[in-house]
Amino acid sequence: MVYYPIRSTMSSAPSSPPPIPLDEARHLLLDRLVPLPPQTVLLAHALGRAAAERVVATCLVPPVRNSAMDGYVLPNDGSRPDGYLLLEPDHPDPARIDGRTRRVLTGQPVPDWAWCVAAEEHCRRRGQVVFPRGRWPAGHNIREAGEDTRPGDVVAEVGTRLDAPLLARLASVGRHRLRVGRPPRVLVLSTGNELVRPPTRPRADWQRHECNTHLLTALLRQAGARVDPLPHLPDRGEVVRRMLERLPPWDLLITIGGASNSEADLSRPTLRELGVRFLFERVHLKPGRPTAFGLWHDRPVLCLPGNPVAAFVTAVLFALPAVRRLAGFADPLATPPWIVDVQSEVLPDRQRFQVLAVRLSPGPQGLPLATPFPESGSGILRSLTTCDGLIGIPPDTHIQPGTRLPLLWVRHQG
Repeated sequence: MVYYPIRSTMSSAPSSPPPIPLDEARHLLLDRLVPLPPQTVLLAHALGRAAAERVVATCLVPPVRNSAMDGYVLPNDGSRPDGYLLLEPDHPDPARIDGRTRRVLTGQPVPDWAWCVAAEEHCRRRGQVVFPRGRWPAGHNIREAGEDTRPGDVVAEVGTRLDAPLLARLASVGRHRLRVGRPPRVLVLSTGNELVRPPTRPRADWQRHECNTHLLTALLRQAGARVDPLPHLPDRGEVVRRMLERLPPWDLLITIGGASNSEADLSRPTLRELGVRFLFERVHLKPGRPTAFGLWHDRPVLCLPGNPVAAFVTAVLFALPAVRRLAGFADPLATPPWIVDVQSEVLPDRQRFQVLAVRLSPGPQGLPLATPFPESGSGILRSLTTCDGLIGIPPDTHIQPGTRLPLLWVRHQG
């Protein structure tokens, strides 16, 4: 691909409206999005998706009273000094149960007269007589019918993320198919004369390798989206327009770069020419001020800044919630449920919401200690590769050492 010097097809770029607060911007975004039509999949293919139906149990789990161990069913606490006569497997239950026991395997039903089950390793056997080595309370090692699930219990709510334990519980009540949210298809378009995408090599000393596409593609795929990166484009209005006019089907379009107001920033002006109606074009956010959101024939378009840290921060704050909303999750603004103890002073920004990369370490009271990365430039990708998470500082807030804040994003979420 040939790269050209900066050249705009427009004589001047229109001025942007004033920035708006972060919370207002995120609610404007989410208020315009609705979940995609759901689909029915096999349970084995539902991992990580959002439940699109409310599942109510219609059976008992377990269905009958049964043993939790391999061992012996006892009629009392095991205190009989003469031991317990072992009944043959096909022997009917005796009218009198004193002094009798039955061999039972894990999951097998236990008789009505069962007081407890003595584990095999806690008994010794002499011929047909079993001698327990211990005393046990009523119900020990016995699973009651319906102790896990009863008819009418809600197993999954609409919008719940389907993880491994929840899929297992759905299987336990007999489900093998489920209606789930549809993964949104996201297109990612990067622009910039100064960038070349590997394996293409820079042809000028002022060019560098484009990395944002990999950054956002990986982040959004982790969130369950189907992401298609488009070819990287130079800052030429006709080239950007031609690509935008020939897009494949999509549910969310993300542009990276070209989001500010210089003569080289063509994404927003070109989208506006093509009919995109922007709801906001700047946000009181550091980094990430030139973030814009609009609708193109009722489909969402998100324009993110081009510096890697700013692109990542705005993707966490805007693109991830958009993907979650489209995928049908109940809480698209969900954040990690962890509070950290900030170890450094952070000076306030009068209007902007600040996002900082932090390193985490164990704290003396079990609360993680968060140390902000020493360099805060929005182009320092190293701050993301060496940090453990992101924290957010509200506008006009002076952070003193020892201040407790929630994490916005955590690196290791395995």
